[in-house]
Amino acid sequence: MDYIIWMDSEKAQVFGLNTTGIEKSNLKKSGGSHHSGDSDNINDEQLKHFYHDLSSKVRDAEQLLIMGPGASKTHFKTYLDDHAAGLSKNVVAVENSDHPSDNQILEAGKGFFKTYQHFNTEVTAAQ
Repeated sequence: MDYIIWMDSEKAQVFGLNTTGIEKSNLKKSGGSHHSGDSDNINDEQLKHFYHDLSSKVRDAEQLLIMGPGASKTHFKTYLDDHAAGLSKNVVAVENSDHPSDNQILEAGKGFFKTYQHFNTEVTAAQ
């Protein structure tokens, strides 16, 4: 399966692309939000847990596109490099993206994946 992740330091939208359609799920960082200026710090234990949950969600990725504003997307890629090297090698790109709609996220993904049949189906919420 291929995935597109749009993320910031508090949440992630995960689009799973397969032959039967596109499944969207959401993950949130657990614990309280703090904005001390270090909320994107990769040493933040809550972020490490968030990155672990996120990497588990996409562990079967053949191709993975990571998008988002700020530094969290880069920190997540570094987390993958350090903790999930097999998954990290399947990252096709890490791209800046402010706060796009679902359709804009999927449109951006078209340029990064070898096959495009995924994008002709409807988005459904994952159970």
